[in-house]
Amino acid sequence: MGLLLFTAGCNQGLHFFEKFQEIPTKATADVKFFSISDDLFLVFANYYGDKSKYKAMSVVYKMENDRFILNQTLSTHGAYGIEHFKIDDVHYMAIANRYDGGYKKKSVIYKWGKEKFEEFQSISTNGASGLKFFTIEGEHFLAVSEYHDGSTYSIDSFVYKWKQGKFVKFQNTPTDGATACDSTVIANETFLVYANNYHSQKKYNTESSVYKWSGGHFLKFQSIQTEGAYSAKFFRINGHVFLAFANHYTGSKYNTNSPIYKWDGVKFTLFQEIPTQGAIDIHPFEMNGEMFFAIANYHGDSAGYSARSAVYKASGAQFTLYQDLQTYGARGVHAIVHKGQRYLAFANCYKNSYNIDSFVYKFM
Repeated sequence: MGLLLFTAGCNQGLHFFEKFQEIPTKATADVKFFSISDDLFLVFANYYGDKSKYKAMSVVYKMENDRFILNQTLSTHGAYGIEHFKIDDVHYMAIANRYDGGYKKKSVIYKWGKEKFEEFQSISTNGASGLKFFTIEGEHFLAVSEYHDGSTYSIDSFVYKWKQGKFVKFQNTPTDGATACDSTVIANETFLVYANNYHSQKKYNTESSVYKWSGGHFLKFQSIQTEGAYSAKFFRINGHVFLAFANHYTGSKYNTNSPIYKWDGVKFTLFQEIPTQGAIDIHPFEMNGEMFFAIANYHGDSAGYSARSAVYKASGAQFTLYQDLQTYGARGVHAIVHKGQRYLAFANCYKNSYNIDSFVYKFM
């Protein structure tokens, strides 16, 4: 009897993603939806503008009258990652500032005030590229994936702990050009993964690392072979836990396979490989009671920056292509269901110019 990931329910008719809105961005590197009270927000981390360079302002949009309207701009420096979270019913948003003439930058945590985000805390980072907030036994943590310190890719990434109303350094974990991190809980055990993009000796043919919480800190648990990985995401379907990586570049080509691993009760083992084109982000999400994941394809060996991004669906005992969507140098993807409406956004980076619209799709 094969593994049945998903059993079709009583959903009638086919649903597809259709273009809903185009939003002006600047080589945006990440995108996130979230809601505050009844309001829906959409944030783009703008990495680089044609004129503003790495000082491109990042943007917060708010849904008003069925359109996303600019709500706030944020002063950022090569912004690369966004994480929204709540502590004691207060909303926060962290932005990883990666580069602006150098990798040693301050990444910023914002706190939601009256109708806008206000700067709350800055932390010193080295090429910060991704962020993940999680909680262990009531204690709050923020992991930062750090890419480069100006001299080497083999540096420590840091986990911060919420203590007396702010984040303080808690643990360093060795990484190699870390570009993303994620966390999950399996059988009451907390796991943390870093996507390692580049090793000083092994180049792109490096390993990404899974850590496990043990005795009050994280210990190395498993190394997983990846190729220039840019993203790592945990997700679950019907009690099964998966870990997917977006493999970006092998050292010679962008068209490669990105792997999905499955937890076998002891460790993560290879489950399926998905063909991707310079993939940079992967995002699992649920809509209509069905499980999907979207892949942001950045660059194809022949398609260039016009490589189409893809949505896969859990079907039977595997993931199958559901729909491909037009993107341009896509670097980020995120989905949300808000008041029954289903949205999927892609962060576009490049099409003859860095100042380019990013796309919001709606599940119709």
